[in-house]
Amino acid sequence: MPDDVVYSVFLAELEGQGRLVELAASELPEQGLEAPLELRAEVTRYPAGGRTSVQINGIEEGDIELRFTFNDRLTGLDGGALSMISTLRSILLEQGMVELQWGPSGESGGGLIRRGYLRAVRPSFRLRSLIGCVLVFLPTEADETYYSASPFDTPTTADVNALLLLLDQISDAMDDAVAIANLASAWS
Repeated sequence: MPDDVVYSVFLAELEGQGRLVELAASELPEQGLEAPLELRAEVTRYPAGGRTSVQINGIEEGDIELRFTFNDRLTGLDGGALSMISTLRSILLEQGMVELQWGPSGESGGGLIRRGYLRAVRPSFRLRSLIGCVLVFLPTEADETYYSASPFDTPTTADVNALLLLLDQISDAMDDAVAIANLASAWS
């Protein structure tokens, strides 16, 4: 996607009232958006030149922290900053599942998609019309494709012959099933 595409942050309630909050233009995160992902692993290093043992325990999505400034002068909405803080607080108080999306403005879908919970809403009241906010999102699910490759052993002639034998047995079983079905339909 070109760099000049304007992105928005969408927060959609998946439970409760189903509210959708779009943060765009002047309300975008001040420091961008980070979505940390870590490998959970237990590492044991044996002494005196011994081997290292690693036990993989899956992955863990880290909290996503967003810093916003709601400014009525920039949005032209009188009371808009207070309304946004009130809406975000209300969504957190519901304690329901929320979907966070980061993607092209005017679209939902694409970009980064995480589902989870609002962990914290920390407003910083500067003026009634100028309110900073730190929003902490706890992801529990992620929508993204990933590719994992595992090396396969080169098949041997015996492997290919075993596969061909299995396919032949499946073909014979299918022929038997068709014959039984034909016989049953002839008697009905």
